[in-house]
Amino acid sequence: MRVICLIAVCCSSVLVPAQTVTIGTGAAVNTTTSYPAPYGNWYWGSRHQILVPASELIAAGMPPGPVTALAFDVVTPGGALWDFEVKIGHSTTTSLVAWETGLQSVHLSPFWTSTTGWNTHPFPTPFVWNGTDNIVVETCHQNPAFSVNAIFNQTTVGYNATLLYRADATGVCGNAGVAPTASWSPLARPNMRFTLGAPQFQVNQPNASMDVNGAVAGGASAGSLRICTSSAATLNLQTALAVTGFDIWTQPNPAVPANAGGVTTGSGQLLNVDLTDPLGSWVFGGVAPLASNPLAAPGQSLGFFTAPVSLTLAGQMGVVDPGSADGFSLSQAVELEIVSSYALPIGGPGGDDASTTFNFLTEFCSPGYFYYGTVYTEFHVSSNGRVVFGAADSDFSPSVGEALTDNPFAGFWTDLNPHPVSGGGNITVDSSAPGVVRVNYNGVIYYGQSAAPNTFAVVMDTNNGDLTLDGLTGIGNNPAVVGSAAGDAQFFGISGGLAVGATDPGTTLFTSGGTGAPALPTDMLYDLHPAGAAGVCPSLAPGTLSSVIFSPAGGGYLWLGL
Repeated sequence: MRVICLIAVCCSSVLVPAQTVTIGTGAAVNTTTSYPAPYGNWYWGSRHQILVPASELIAAGMPPGPVTALAFDVVTPGGALWDFEVKIGHSTTTSLVAWETGLQSVHLSPFWTSTTGWNTHPFPTPFVWNGTDNIVVETCHQNPAFSVNAIFNQTTVGYNATLLYRADATGVCGNAGVAPTASWSPLARPNMRFTLGAPQFQVNQPNASMDVNGAVAGGASAGSLRICTSSAATLNLQTALAVTGFDIWTQPNPAVPANAGGVTTGSGQLLNVDLTDPLGSWVFGGVAPLASNPLAAPGQSLGFFTAPVSLTLAGQMGVVDPGSADGFSLSQAVELEIVSSYALPIGGPGGDDASTTFNFLTEFCSPGYFYYGTVYTEFHVSSNGRVVFGAADSDFSPSVGEALTDNPFAGFWTDLNPHPVSGGGNITVDSSAPGVVRVNYNGVIYYGQSAAPNTFAVVMDTNNGDLTLDGLTGIGNNPAVVGSAAGDAQFFGISGGLAVGATDPGTTLFTSGGTGAPALPTDMLYDLHPAGAAGVCPSLAPGTLSSVIFSPAGGGYLWLGL
């Protein structure tokens, strides 16, 4: 008979105000023309990054877990800001000298006007602090004119806590330049206030840490990993304790969030597995969990599972910890999803001039994609309408000249701005059939516009190398560029990039049901919106053509219009 000890917890529901943590109590201020100033409009646009060390967050009493809002302390308000965006992310840097990348977009306001006192920016999707890394906050906006900077209460610190770029020009938010420090101080950091949400899952701690094949997520969700049928999964275990006992409970059902039955222990740990699950089991401890199985620091790896079928498996590790009030420490819960072909959508980039990387094998069970003579194991989805192969996308300004020096790519390349935060659409990636990967642009607006959303897809068939630009009836005219020279910054097609290059053969006609090939193998990037024309080229006008398929043939590509 197996004996399972459950932890009894008495709970009551009480409404309490959201917990906040304030970082910085200084009273130094900027001026209406000096920086740092997150609401700074002395120049048309301003981009800031602000560093907060983990040691300060811990000293201020901030626990690991979700952050649901950020606030700045304003002494004197400034003018309205256009497309004010907040990003946040983890970092190990101790001094900001270059721009941190990979930050999560958490807030976007089409027009933001500051007020005196704490100005709060809510996060529709929380940022989950891991409790150990430093935090970098980025703010940016882009106005068509200048006014004055809002004045902030700030604290002077002993390291480069702020990075700044500002210019009387467009493209500030994607610019990696740094402003001369004559008008700003890297040691000045605006005072901030973080609003904390209730954690839904236990996060990994120094005394109990577990991941699957190196994959682990933050404290608002269970760590998760998708692997393909017959692939191997390995549990990586670690503890800061020298020698201790451990055990792992696994179950074929998902981990349990705190708001759906997860148990909070006496010392505030979250037990995110269901010990009453009749199909669950102790992996190592048998009838005496936590009693044996010594685990020596810094850790070890255990071959865990080779998937014969598609299923979900969840687990959580407990470590004997004499220093804990509960007598043990819990790791983060992890979920292993074994699939034969992953079909559900995965979220893509969610901000202006952003890129997200995907792996063909680990996320779509495909070994790779043959494109312009090379097999690629990963691809990068750009918020500006294209899929890039090779290095991650860092060029967000559409032009044929830039395409000649870019990596290979395909899509509808123009200035788009997917912002789920403000209703600007979203980008998802899924597998519509085994070996077929589909990148979906769902109602994505043009940059600076509130209407004319675009819905289309870039589809890669890893079985035969075909690339399809699909759903073209969902592409609309950009109100900002109709009849203007700026309309030339919209291109449609595929490019071998780099040495292969791409040229612009103009308004080549793709006819429904027609097939063909360009005069040169590189002539595959076409004007979608010729400069000065009142609309897209006739063969690609909305309602005219639904898709174009590019198929590899003889070193180039043939196309078929549908």
